[in-house]
Amino acid sequence: MIRNLTNERRYRGFSKYLQYLLARGLISVLQWVPLPVAYRLGQAFGWLFWKLDLRRREVVRANLEVINDSLSEAERSKLTIDQQVRSVFVRNGANLISGFRLLSMPVERQLRHIKFEGMELLKQTLKEGKGAIFLLAHMGPWECTSAMMPILERHGIKAQIGAIYRPFNNDYLEIWYRKFRQRKGMRMISRRDGFHKAVGHLRSGGLLAILGDQKMREGQESTFFGRQVKANPLPSVFHRSNGAPIIGVSFYQVGAYQWIFSLRPCLGVDECRKQTRVFIAEICNQSIETSMKKSILDGFWLTPRF
Repeated sequence: MIRNLTNERRYRGFSKYLQYLLARGLISVLQWVPLPVAYRLGQAFGWLFWKLDLRRREVVRANLEVINDSLSEAERSKLTIDQQVRSVFVRNGANLISGFRLLSMPVERQLRHIKFEGMELLKQTLKEGKGAIFLLAHMGPWECTSAMMPILERHGIKAQIGAIYRPFNNDYLEIWYRKFRQRKGMRMISRRDGFHKAVGHLRSGGLLAILGDQKMREGQESTFFGRQVKANPLPSVFHRSNGAPIIGVSFYQVGAYQWIFSLRPCLGVDECRKQTRVFIAEICNQSIETSMKKSILDGFWLTPRF
């Protein structure tokens, strides 16, 4: 009884309901403003965040300094480090707010703003019958990935997209968020749901989206932009357990309200039983690094990464 009352106070109550109303109201408004307006609002929000949050600015700077040290002269941005830091805030704001607007668009309008590359690779990969793992980074308007099933169907791909996510500590927001993300066909798999639900999704031929660029407390050490960091263990776990191939995903800006969603091979179905967790962690981290090198300034560098 004490445990249930504690959870009730933690996940419910007036303050939690107010958070839910504010979040739902804001996202609902952003879904209906024109995309150029959403994009500019996001840029303004990012700029304001950059201007006011000096501590977070230093976090971004520290991340970018490590990244720049690992890049070749040809790969480095022409911007100064101060300009890069500001650009990270501005681009992330634009990507985040634009993602909510893109979610609500019909397919025809989405395709005016997002170019898709590598769909034939995905189609061929799914013929193996093992499903596939989408290995993404926090870059571009990643929130709109849940709206991509109609686009896959246009390419003759029937697989359902699933995503593993960390549930909110707010029951009202959690229930609404799941429905919001699932309304275009995405299957939301909470970390509370356990390992077997995600494996079952892959075994049914589904796509499982995993954001692999978070800083981890546990995991296999591997190289990321020249530093040893802990890799997200989930891609390796699902790859080894089910044989599902891993597909690297890049999602980045190429202009004002224009993005590219690009797929490339990472690990194939025939390799899953031959490789160790150490090897798979290294391959996955290198794949994420390759994705982010497409546009370093689109990366979410606002939390300590190294």
